[in-house]
Amino acid sequence: MNDRRFDALARALGQGGSRRALLKGLLGLGGVTAAGAVLRDTEAARRGQSGPSTTVPQPTLPPQSTVTPPFPTATTVPTCPGNQTPCGIDCCCPAGNAKCGSDCCPDGQAECCDGACCYGTCYGEELCCSPGSRICDGVCYSGGCCTDADCGLAGEVCGADHICHSCQEVGQVCQGATCVPTTSPTPDPCSGVVCNTPPICHIAPGSCANGQCSYARAGVDTACGACHACDGAGNCNPVQNNTDPLGGCPFGSTCCGGVCSSLNSDANCGFCGDRCPPGQGCQAGSCADCSAYGTRCSLSEPCCADNTCILATCSQQCNAAADCTGSLVCCCQAAVLPEHFCLTDHLACQEIGGNCLL
Repeated sequence: MNDRRFDALARALGQGGSRRALLKGLLGLGGVTAAGAVLRDTEAARRGQSGPSTTVPQPTLPPQSTVTPPFPTATTVPTCPGNQTPCGIDCCCPAGNAKCGSDCCPDGQAECCDGACCYGTCYGEELCCSPGSRICDGVCYSGGCCTDADCGLAGEVCGADHICHSCQEVGQVCQGATCVPTTSPTPDPCSGVVCNTPPICHIAPGSCANGQCSYARAGVDTACGACHACDGAGNCNPVQNNTDPLGGCPFGSTCCGGVCSSLNSDANCGFCGDRCPPGQGCQAGSCADCSAYGTRCSLSEPCCADNTCILATCSQQCNAAADCTGSLVCCCQAAVLPEHFCLTDHLACQEIGGNCLL
């Protein structure tokens, strides 16, 4: 605004002209907005009021709807899942339930876990651990225990299946209300071993150690067979010839070379090893010729009437004991004899491996 226009406007205000004339003057200055502002300032000055020379702009609010939302109709009622029911344009759960995705979780019984009701404990990446189970190191086990401390009863342990077991069920023993591992006893190697079969020149029963039987040695001169005796060191040895200290030989015989022998035989005539010469036989412990001996020279050499010993010649053959006469009482059957021959006694027949026929 230049000086001339300002002075004219001041004179008009001071003369109290009409508002219309004043408004026309203001329009000449540049617009309704400026005129309105000057008018308000002038009116306030005329009335003796003071105030701000300019107006503070107010923020523009979005238009507010005064229309009441329409009541749900058949086209606006939602379709609700499960046991949820429509409530306005949304779906709601029955009283005492909390909405969880498309499910309704009963208060105090389940919790919302990743959009689904969990009737247990929600853990990890929105996983549900069912009731009766227990979360151990981030893993849900159906057993219900993680450590022995989780087992409520004394004498129980938490097994590998995460179930509480008694000590006996897990192969342990209960000591002071605590399960402790059992120590397997070392098997007895002598269990069931009976030491009753000693070796020769040892005495039963024996004793067992580490599964092996041991026996005490028999004393000196303990019989260990016919014409054999123990030496006290566990050895069985023949007894001295011409003796029978242990009484192991039949009556009328003695030990010769560890064998019971008759001392009335051609091989041991009177003493062990005293053999009768050819043409003679043993008679009552002494060697004699055929005429004195009978019808044989020796067990294997029958004799003839001329005192000549010829095998299977002039001998008294037999088929039974009744065929033998005189001092010849044994009809001997032996493999070394070609026929059955009469001998003086059964020991003579036994010496050649034969037996007397009845």
